[in-house]
Amino acid sequence: MRERRTSLFALGWALLSTAALAAAAHAGDPSPAAVPAPKPAEDPRVRVIVEKLQHLYDSLEAFKVVFKQTDELRTLGKSKTAEGVFYFRKPGKMRWDYERPDKERKLIVVDSRYIWVYLQGDERVYRSPVDAALESQTLIGFLGGLGKLDESFDVRMAGEAKPGGNWRLHLVPKGNADAPEFDLDVRATNHEIARIHFDDPFGNTTTLDFGPIQSQAAIPEDLFKFIVPEGVKIQDASAGY
Repeated sequence: MRERRTSLFALGWALLSTAALAAAAHAGDPSPAAVPAPKPAEDPRVRVIVEKLQHLYDSLEAFKVVFKQTDELRTLGKSKTAEGVFYFRKPGKMRWDYERPDKERKLIVVDSRYIWVYLQGDERVYRSPVDAALESQTLIGFLGGLGKLDESFDVRMAGEAKPGGNWRLHLVPKGNADAPEFDLDVRATNHEIARIHFDDPFGNTTTLDFGPIQSQAAIPEDLFKFIVPEGVKIQDASAGY
């Protein structure tokens, strides 16, 4: 059970942690600004890639895409994989439906108020509030058209694209040195996101590989409403997993 929760909550952590850290950074009395480290010279290709990537996702109202998640659970000395379908609808609604392995079906739903995390057969569903004021500082905000990638992150080129391959961008959230960083692989052919890679605070790594975007698929609004199963209790994430 522990490894199931570790791999699933890594994704929920990545979706919200930048916002949570930003909230902490802006709470209370202002502190003196740290002196920023010198930035490396910007690769001129970065601006072009980011602009095309931004334009693509700004133009999408809803889509679905098949994904594969690979978790390297260093704290447990194990590697796990899962597959499923990711659904998205503006503004900022998401559903991660883990379909395989069948015995470990899981679900993450992001609605207008909460992130819901549920493991099939568990006695609890875990819930975290979504702060709309901070969504723009996360990948949720970018996908949902609520934020601009180059305004929320320092973006650097991290890998060349081979013919028919992917560009790799490294994203560092602005304004907080403790916020999680991401590697983003972008298809050179159509500027879709092909892969997201990140580390959690415990040294575990998560890689999400995405298939082609299906933007013409019918995506009912009900997909983004989490219905608590009978007998299942709601546990707020602030109370611990």
